Amino acid sequence: MREAILAANERKGPDTILFDPQVFQPSQPGIIALAAVLPGIHDSFTTIDGSDAGVIVDGAGLDSPDAAGLCIQSSGNTLRGIRLQRIPGVAIAIGDFEGHGVHENTVDGVTVAGSGYGYSDPNRRGDAIWIMAFCHNCAAARNRILNCRVENGADDGIELWSEGGGVVDNNLVAGNTVVGCAEVGIEIDVHGSGGSASRNVVADNRVEGAHVENNGGIVINSHGGGTVDGNTIVGNTVVDCRDWGIAILTWEPGSSASANVIVENTVERTADCALAVHARDGAVAASNSIYHNNIIENRYCQAMDRGEGTRWDHSGEGNYWSDYAGQDADGDGIGDTPYHIPPNGADNHPLIARHPYERKAIYLPILSKGHI
Repeated sequence: MREAILAANERKGPDTILFDPQVFQPSQPGIIALAAVLPGIHDSFTTIDGSDAGVIVDGAGLDSPDAAGLCIQSSGNTLRGIRLQRIPGVAIAIGDFEGHGVHENTVDGVTVAGSGYGYSDPNRRGDAIWIMAFCHNCAAARNRILNCRVENGADDGIELWSEGGGVVDNNLVAGNTVVGCAEVGIEIDVHGSGGSASRNVVADNRVEGAHVENNGGIVINSHGGGTVDGNTIVGNTVVDCRDWGIAILTWEPGSSASANVIVENTVERTADCALAVHARDGAVAASNSIYHNNIIENRYCQAMDRGEGTRWDHSGEGNYWSDYAGQDADGDGIGDTPYHIPPNGADNHPLIARHPYERKAIYLPILSKGHI
C-alpha cells in the first residue's frame, strides 16, 4: 500500500489502488499493520478502493503519539471501502495546510474504529475524519464524507474545521453512522478571524452517544471571529448524547452564525438540550431556522434559544415536542398555543404528531481512474 501511494504520487494523472480479494478476502479481511506513517496523497485523482475486498489498516504499531492514518492533500481523490483502526491520531484527513486547496475528494463506505487515543498530552485527542483548511488562503470545498461508520473515537467523529482564516465551504457529510465518540459526533467548527465554514450540508446521518461527558450530537460552532453561515442540517437522527443534541454555538466578539437551517431531524434522549442556539461574549447567532424536527424525551430541556430572530416554524408548521401540553381543538395537526423556548424563542405552530419527511435523492459524480 505504501509503495502504491508513492507510485501514484510520482505519476501525474489518475491512478487506482486496488486489493487482491484472494489475499484480502471479504469474509476474512487482511490486515495491513503500519510500522510507519503512510505517505500523504499529493497527486490528484488517486483512488484507493477496498470495496471488493476485506482491508484493515491497523495503526497500533505506530510509535508517534499523533500519527495520522491517511492524509489527502490534493483534489479529486477517492477513498472507499476500507477499515482503519487504532490510529493514534486522526484517522483520515482531507486537509489544506499550505494554501493550494483540497477540493472534490470523496471518502465513501469507510470504517474508522478506536482512533485518536495515542496523544501523550492528556489534553489532546484525535478526531476520526477531518475536512480542514488550516491557514489563511487555505480552502477545502466540495468534499464528501459518505456512508462511513465511526466507532469509539477519542474526540470528534467527523469534523469540518477552519483554522487561522481557512475556508471550509460547500462540503457534504451524508449517510454516516457515528457511535460512541467522546466529543461531538459531527461538528462544523471555525477558529479564528476571517475563517469560514459555510453552506455545508449534513444529511441523513445517525449519531449515537456514549456514556462520557461532553458527548454531543451535531454542532455548528464559531470561535474567535469566524463565520458559520448557511449550513443545512437535515434528516439526521441523534440519540443518547450527554451534551447538546443539535446546536448552533458562537463564542467571542466577531463570531457569527446566521441563516443556518436545522430541519427534519430527530433528537431523542439527550441529557442536555436537544436543540440549542447560543451566543455569548459579544458573538452573534441570528436568523437561523429550525422546523419540522422531532424532539422526544430529552432529559434536561427540549430547547434553548439565546440567539436573535431564530425562526422555530415555517409556513405555518413548527416542530414536534413530546412534552407539548397544548391542545389542537380544530384537529389541523397544529397546536393552538405556542411552545415556549427559553429565554428568547417560541414555536408558534407546534406539531401534534411526529412527521416523517422525504427528500429528493442526492446524486454525486462517479470518478473514473487508471490503475496501478
